[in-house]
Parts: sequence; structure tokens; C-alpha cells
Amino acid sequence: KHQELLERLLLRWADRWKEEGIPLQRFSNLRSATNFADKVAQVVAGESGLQHQLATASGLPQDAFGPMGKQELIKHVKDVFLWKELSVDELRKECMQRSLSWRAEGGQEKVELLERLVMACCAQAWEDQGLPVKRLSSAHAAQQLLERWRQLEGYGLEELRGEYQRLALPGSPKVLELLPRLRQRALWAALPL
Repeated sequence: KHQELLERLLLRWADRWKEEGIPLQRFSNLRSATNFADKVAQVVAGESGLQHQLATASGLPQDAFGPMGKQELIKHVKDVFLWKELSVDELRKECMQRSLSWRAEGGQEKVELLERLVMACCAQAWEDQGLPVKRLSSAHAAQQLLERWRQLEGYGLEELRGEYQRLALPGSPKVLELLPRLRQRALWAALPL
């Protein structure tokens, strides 16, 4: 308790960080604030490979976020770094501000809250591709579904017919119905119960 109080008092002196827009009051300890400030300084200093940094920080592939301008990329990288350093209480507040829901409690709650926030970052890019992000259980499920759709789109007519039969789907769809039905089936399989 004493160490925590001391760190909170020391955070009040960090005027330089306040000037840089670092939300000091949101960190539970000095180490988290320092980690965040160091990572942000590296991002701003480098400014190249921002898409790669965002992918690395979030754990998602680079194409998950879609096309973004430099300022938007920097904002998302900072957000992800911030979220990783915040306490569960602060992550809950962040999710509530963005109207994001979550189910987990206890040890898995922080992981799920982080994942919901990251999904919100790339939701628009995924929804532009027809992916119903809010209906899926995780960023991993969204990425897997997108990969499955891309795989299906790469199939020729005979491969689509073979896949339709392999999955034992009913009926004999017309050629133009094969891909939409297989995509729909993949979506239904990816949805949580």
C-alpha cells in the first residue's frame, strides 16, 4: 500500500509526460506509466513501419486494420500500448465508453477486455469486407473467418462444388450461389453459441 501511494504521488510530478498527452491518472503504478511513455517515444521517433508495430502490439496481422493514414496508425498504436498497461478497472471503463461488452471475469477478464478494444480498432476494416465483427467472439475468430473466406474466394468452380459436397450441404445450388452459401456456412460455424 505504501509503495502504491508513493508511486501515485510521484506521478503528479511528471509534467513532461502530461505535456505529451500521457494520461497519468489512468495508470495504477509508475512502472506502467514509464513503459507506456517509452513505447510511445519509440513509435513517434521511428514513425516508419507503423502498420507492423500496430500488428505486433495487437497480435493481429497487418491487413486486419485496413488502410489507414499515419496519424490514425499512431493513434491506434498508442491506444494498444496504453490498454496493455492499464488496470482491469480502467479497461472496463474504456470498454464502457466504447459500448463494448465482455463476458469473462477473474483471470481472463483483462485478456478479453484487451481483445474487445483491439477488435474495435479494426472493426471498420473488417466490416467493409462483410465481416460481422460484433457477432464474433474474438479477434482470432474474425481473422480465421476472413482467412476462410479468402481461401474460398481463391477456389475454382470444381473446388467450390467439391467443398459444398464435402460439407454435405443440402440442395444443388446454381454456380453463382456456391460461394455465397459456403461463405455463409463458414460464418455460421464461426459464430458463438
